[in-house]
Amino acid sequence: MKTYYRVSLIVALFVMAVFAASFNAQGPNTTGVETNVAPADDLIAGLKWRNIGPFHGGRISAVTGPIGQPGVYYVGTPAGGVWKTTSAGVTWFPIFDQFKNVDSIGAVQVAPSDPNIVYVGTGDSVGGSSGDGMYKSTDAGWTWTHIGLEETTKINKIVIDPKDPNIVVCSTQGDAKHTGQGIYRTTDGGKTWENTLRPENANGTRDVEYAFDEPKVIFATSQGAGGGFGGGGGGGAPQGPNGTALYKSTDGGKTWKKIDSLPAYAGRISVAVAMHTDGKRIYVIGNPPQPAGASGLYRSDDQGATWQHMAVGDTRVGNGQGAFSSGVWVDSQNPDILYTVSTYVSQSTDGGKTFSVYKGAPGGEDPHDIWIDPTNGHRMLFGFDQGPAVTLDNGHTWSGYYQIPIAQLYKVATDTRYPYWVLGSQQDTGAVMTRSRGDLGQITNLDWYPLQSSEFGTAVPDPLKPTTVYGVGYGLGQGNGMTKIDTETGQWGNVAFFAFLMACLGGLVVNRASRSDVTYAFILFYMALVFSRSIWLGEPLTIPLHRLENGALLLFTFFMISDPRTTPNSRVGRIVFAFLVACGAWYIQFRLFRTNGPLWSLTICSVTVPVIDWLLPADRYEWGQRKSGFQLVASTKGWWKSRTA
Repeated sequence: MKTYYRVSLIVALFVMAVFAASFNAQGPNTTGVETNVAPADDLIAGLKWRNIGPFHGGRISAVTGPIGQPGVYYVGTPAGGVWKTTSAGVTWFPIFDQFKNVDSIGAVQVAPSDPNIVYVGTGDSVGGSSGDGMYKSTDAGWTWTHIGLEETTKINKIVIDPKDPNIVVCSTQGDAKHTGQGIYRTTDGGKTWENTLRPENANGTRDVEYAFDEPKVIFATSQGAGGGFGGGGGGGAPQGPNGTALYKSTDGGKTWKKIDSLPAYAGRISVAVAMHTDGKRIYVIGNPPQPAGASGLYRSDDQGATWQHMAVGDTRVGNGQGAFSSGVWVDSQNPDILYTVSTYVSQSTDGGKTFSVYKGAPGGEDPHDIWIDPTNGHRMLFGFDQGPAVTLDNGHTWSGYYQIPIAQLYKVATDTRYPYWVLGSQQDTGAVMTRSRGDLGQITNLDWYPLQSSEFGTAVPDPLKPTTVYGVGYGLGQGNGMTKIDTETGQWGNVAFFAFLMACLGGLVVNRASRSDVTYAFILFYMALVFSRSIWLGEPLTIPLHRLENGALLLFTFFMISDPRTTPNSRVGRIVFAFLVACGAWYIQFRLFRTNGPLWSLTICSVTVPVIDWLLPADRYEWGQRKSGFQLVASTKGWWKSRTA
């Protein structure tokens, strides 16, 4: 025993001596200059950004085209500026990248009487970042001038007088810090603006439309509470007075009158005015009003005095996923042909009585906007979550989605191979991966591969075996199981169904209750991880009893200290909350699930933090924006962020 201690002492002294010698060899820092500094700029000066893809379209927030130029179109994106094609969608190029202060576009419109004049409204109302007003181009998008409305945060629709490009009416939204909202009108091309409509119980307007052959008759909508924004379609019942309303102007947007006969909609609604009806036929669509149910489409043939419920019993006709997509458009030559959007585009040829699927997979191409040439109803541009689609022959043929690289990636990871691979979860298209170097001189579509993981989840490679990737499956709350993917064989399987089923149940609790129930949701998730170990790892459940007891004690402490009801609006309590979440993750990764594999990287990076992020109350977290209130957010910018009301 004495020999053992002597050997240990000698080894310890030897290590200390080597460490000290190494330190002294470097010499003391007598210059007074910090040695632990960031790399000099010249070390990275030779690095240049390159686009590695994916070379696939992403969500389109606005579409338009000029009259008389069948190959020219413009699209606005929620995070990628404005793009233009002169080849009917064969190729696209960006025309708004010179602006670094804003990238979210809510509306794009070309003047019908002059194809060189283009107006762009910034700020996507569905989920993009806030904008900074209106921009105008007089040379078909080559140069731009800011023309005001910076007091707004979102500009979602623009209509331009068919004969005078200086007369513009637009729909806008504001927030607590930006008082601009509602309908704005200019008669001098944007030099001055007049706020002609500010709806009650709403933060502005959501849609504005006219008939091309009757531009004096304009309709606008305001969006009240309820209906939600997200892909899951949540939202719930309106809180307080319902601000959803329809307004009419018969003098080109100078004055407005509320349509009191509108059915009892809640949330987002959209409107269309049919040509060749003297501005009298109106279509309105939204989530089905109660108690009518089923279809959410109504039609008026007398400018809103009376209404007829259309497509009765057809649940496909209405908003898509709550308020994620909403809209109705009428053919420019036939007022009985109309289009509605949900997860796909539906068409009616009998004035809204019946509908059939026109374009889009039932699983969800998720259309958002449609532009129909006022002089040719067969020429259209659709904006989907998958990208823009152009047709010149009434939908018989379409341009593809692989011509415009604007895909939105929520999470990005790299593996340890050389050349290394890049993995990412792509909005509405699922996870994808590519090598950092291709075999064809550059990275192309041929180098990108799909991954069996959802659009919202994190895809993480095993650091010791990078051909094994862990992702998150689809399902309720985008978390129905964890997928284990073998990229060499292409095989994959769900390895944690029970854990995520429990997490989904916890998410339902949170989304139906207050933020205090995050505690209970975390407990459900923790217990699910413990009892699904055999399914997850393919091993017997051999967790010692004392570890389960320690876990129960940790949960009890977690509950008592972090419950916001015991520490209401307490920053300290919320910090403790985040700390205990980290402790719980540590306990899971190092104690309960200690294995020979690299599960630690999986548990903390792929499961624990993202699922807690997803479990947050829906009323305090929406795509692209963070509201007031405590949040625990997993992102590439940090493990968690705290914000109080």
